[in-house]
Amino acid sequence: MRGARGAVLAVVLASACQTVPYTQRRHLVLVPQGEERALGESAYRQALAEAKPPSDAAASAMVRRVGERLARVADRPDFRWEFTLIDDPKRSGGR
Repeated sequence: MRGARGAVLAVVLASACQTVPYTQRRHLVLVPQGEERALGESAYRQALAEAKPPSDAAASAMVRRVGERLARVADRPDFRWEFTLIDDPKRSGGR
């Protein structure tokens, strides 16, 4: 019985492994991608709701430009990319 449990566990773990694009390394995925996206979007919206808008328009534009460049090379057109600079000393190391 113990050997059967181990075999089942090995099959479950092997089926939860995925190959990472670019590096071709395998990793264990315990949270489905759809759920991971939903959690990320929720955290992003919460951070935006709690932060005040930045006063530096040039810095905001730079963040957006750099983010858009990264998004283009990420080869993930299925992602909804957004780049927002927030003015929050707690999140920036207390400057």
